Amino acid sequence: MSDFRMDHLSGEALKIAQKIREMIHEDKDGEPYGGGCQAFYTPEEWRERGEEYGLDSVLILCHDGGDLSVYCNPYENNAYSYMRLTESLREIGYWFEPCTAWYTAVYPL
Repeated sequence: MSDFRMDHLSGEALKIAQKIREMIHEDKDGEPYGGGCQAFYTPEEWRERGEEYGLDSVLILCHDGGDLSVYCNPYENNAYSYMRLTESLREIGYWFEPCTAWYTAVYPL
């Protein structure tokens, strides 16, 4: 199973996940790698895990060691990738907020 699976998403969450996958495919060859973690979670799935941050978001991005890490974490020494995600999400009406060093929440603008 792909770390970047989207079969459990719908609506806005699916739209965001598709945009992120497209962006990563433009930047790298091959299937994106999630570091062994599922990359996309609904807020409901996140709540069921017992997590406490990002529960009012549209989508949670889990990036613990995966390709999403450089896009979500401004401290990964890759400002270009961080700004790519910022602009890609802004194009479709969203912004993101790092919750911890390993996951990020996406919200409507």
